[in-house]
Amino acid sequence: MRQKRRVAAASARALEAAVWRRRLQGARIRPTAQRIAVARFVLGEADHPTAEQVKAHLDQQGQVASLATVYNTLELFVARGLLRRLKLPHANHVVYDDNLSAHHHFIDERTRTLFDVPAHLVRIKGDLGPGFEVKDVQVVFRGRARGTAKRPRVPAPYDPNAKRRI
Repeated sequence: MRQKRRVAAASARALEAAVWRRRLQGARIRPTAQRIAVARFVLGEADHPTAEQVKAHLDQQGQVASLATVYNTLELFVARGLLRRLKLPHANHVVYDDNLSAHHHFIDERTRTLFDVPAHLVRIKGDLGPGFEVKDVQVVFRGRARGTAKRPRVPAPYDPNAKRRI
């Protein structure tokens, strides 16, 4: 019975890896084991992770990857349209966002959790007058989320008073 479970678990992992391999190939990215592991975390599990959080996750999973490799992989994913790089005001680090739709963010200052806010919930007049061409608008709200707010899967590493939060 244990042997059957192990075979089933191995088959499930192989199927999952094949799905991630195809997704990376679709973005013209060569699917190495490290890239698949990064993709699985940042595109399937994490919410607004830093490179350091990705590295820590890989370490916990027994994946060997340097921090430089993690940064390079994340930047490749950004260049190929799988992620967006997000530098929050007053933060000393970058987070990576897999939500490519138009949206803004809300930072719960108590828990440092970062929430996505759909763009249709925010009304902004984008006419700045002649001489300006607006390509993107990013609004960051700060405050406290109530108990009914939907929490993301991984807390965002935002802390205006600390250099890093992992």
